[in-house]
Amino acid sequence: MSELKARYDKLLAAVEAIECGAQSYNIDGQSVTKANLATLYKRLQMLESQIRQENGENLSVVSFVDRG
Repeated sequence: MSELKARYDKLLAAVEAIECGAQSYNIDGQSVTKANLATLYKRLQMLESQIRQENGENLSVVSFVDRG
């Protein structure tokens, strides 16, 4: 398993925990909030893109025509 995939899996587990109600809690009247879910979603998208690139899935071939 690649390092990117391992990071992706950990991040996905964190997102799932937050989605199940683990984003914020109270301790002695103090509210504690973990990572911003929107930020984690963006990071997941970036890692997904990097994994696809690592696997050669995001390649585009561009052909330039000499018009001169």
